[in-house]
Amino acid sequence: MANAEKYIVETYSGIFDGLSSASKIELLERLAKSLKKDLKKREKGLQF
Repeated sequence: MANAEKYIVETYSGIFDGLSSASKIELLERLAKSLKKDLKKREKGLQF
């Protein structure tokens, strides 16, 4: 993880703590969706 990424994670972690439970769930759902999309892209790239 690059220094910039570490800074982003730290910053957003602090913001995340201040969110309501409903907002945290919404954010987690969006992050999960993004991760799934990235995984699908990587899987397609590995297919021969």
